[in-house]
Amino acid sequence: MSFCPAALFLNNSAHKNTAEGGTDSPYTTTCGRGGKMSVPSDRERMLRLETRAKEADVTLRQLKSYVQLLKQKAGSLTTSSLHDSWLFCYNAGSPQAAAQEAECKKVEADNGRLCHQVTQLKQRLVELEVRNGIEQVPSPKRVPLLSKAQPASPPAANGVSPPPPVTTKSPEAPVKGPAKEKKEGGGASAAVDVSRLDMRIGRIVSVERHPDADTLYVEQIDVGEEKPRTVCSGLVAHVAMDSMNSRLVVVLCNLKPVKMRGVVSEAMVMCASSPENVEILDPPEDCVPGDRVTFQGYTGPPDAQLNPKKKVFEQVQPNFLVNEEGVATYRGIPFAVDGKGVCRAATMRGTGIK
Repeated sequence: MSFCPAALFLNNSAHKNTAEGGTDSPYTTTCGRGGKMSVPSDRERMLRLETRAKEADVTLRQLKSYVQLLKQKAGSLTTSSLHDSWLFCYNAGSPQAAAQEAECKKVEADNGRLCHQVTQLKQRLVELEVRNGIEQVPSPKRVPLLSKAQPASPPAANGVSPPPPVTTKSPEAPVKGPAKEKKEGGGASAAVDVSRLDMRIGRIVSVERHPDADTLYVEQIDVGEEKPRTVCSGLVAHVAMDSMNSRLVVVLCNLKPVKMRGVVSEAMVMCASSPENVEILDPPEDCVPGDRVTFQGYTGPPDAQLNPKKKVFEQVQPNFLVNEEGVATYRGIPFAVDGKGVCRAATMRGTGIK
């Protein structure tokens, strides 16, 4: 005879219910070989369905509350979180977010390209300044000042401060008078304007290509001194060599000499200049080497030599302009040679001069 624990438990429960005056057990049981096992009745099924319905109602209410919370959070999104939202929508396949992301990438690419162009233009500017004789002065490094505290004199044992030490002066040491300040032409306190530039009319005596620089000419220019000055000019790409021989030019004579690829340049030829073109300024026809270029209202003496650290020329040069009549000007005042006329550019208008 086979033994079924489940059947035994259910039979005991049924007998218990009958003994207590209850109805028959809601289960009919079969087990194993002809034995009895539990089968849910209609009442039990209804109880289970009601329980599941209540659980579904609770779950539905929770979902509704979550949806409401998400709506509130979506309405309170700030601008700072928009980019993250775009990325989320993009990952979810939103066409609008994909377009916005593409626009961001395009802007970043344009920004990178512009930065590269700025770097190239800076390098080009340095090359042009070197070709025109402008010395490149590196920015000075800032060195922190270290202040050494003077040790305090120790107090005397009796509380009275000791007398200051007596310094003896050697009788052989001569007494020096007040130091005299070194003063170059123009002085440190002189105003920074065009009067500090020594511009003269010069005549090109000879011109040749620089032996070690393809873009430079090497000219010998008579500026009214005992011997011509050697000048390096980056004009190979703009002015034919044949047109430079015996030509009158405006020369800036008080720049500090600078070595350009092994050749010392002692002055600079003034030219109308734009990013696309360069023209040598033309002095009045009656000029002779050594004539001063003057500016009405600016009559101060020029510096003997411009100090590169003071950057006088760099401050004055942005005010040079070829006006619409082709006249070279400083703040609207012409480059003039007394009694002979003004300096001009042949074809260029509205451009700078350097």
